[in-house]
Amino acid sequence: MPCDSLLLLTGCQAVNFWYVLVMNDEHAERRHLIFFVVGWGLPAVVVVLHLVILKSIYHRNITEIYGLVHGDM
Repeated sequence: MPCDSLLLLTGCQAVNFWYVLVMNDEHAERRHLIFFVVGWGLPAVVVVLHLVILKSIYHRNITEIYGLVHGDM
């Protein structure tokens, strides 16, 4: 999952650079916080949601969840 968050953050920064360089928008730094929250917050929400679902619905403990993610069960 860390690769997904880095990819999303890089994409958000690319959009920010596009606003600055191509669209010549001087106020693109105001949107930088939004891009940062989307780039790091959205993958974090997905991971937390995944953990909550596995713990509440499937009654898995953390070591079983770790084994599911890394394939060493």
